[in-house]
Amino acid sequence: MMFEASYGIFFVIPMIAIPVIIYIFLLFKTDLILKWLRLTDGFDEEKIILGDMSTVSLLKLASIIMGGLLIINNLPYFFTQSIALFKDSLHNNPIANRDEFQLSISAGKLIIGYLMLRKFVWIGKLLKVKEE
Repeated sequence: MMFEASYGIFFVIPMIAIPVIIYIFLLFKTDLILKWLRLTDGFDEEKIILGDMSTVSLLKLASIIMGGLLIINNLPYFFTQSIALFKDSLHNNPIANRDEFQLSISAGKLIIGYLMLRKFVWIGKLLKVKEE
């Protein structure tokens, strides 16, 4: 009985210690990581020049990032709920436990994310502030 209670500590300590060690390593040994991954090759200057980034280009980039995040955040929920709904309909179970409203919101967010990825040029031009 005593052995079973203390057995869980062998799982808890590594689950806490491993992420802490990784975070400390990432924070304080970044130079070692950069050298190991060879990320410093070809970068002689401290500045990163992005070139001629106009307002429309930044809005296009923001549209792509936001559309991608909408898809990434809502795709797993949409698929799991759709599969569960399909399984319930196959077994003639009542669908009262499923939240169809959240499923439809998730589907709407997926469509908006897809449209943001597909029409990023139009969105960039639409959101550009008119200069006087």
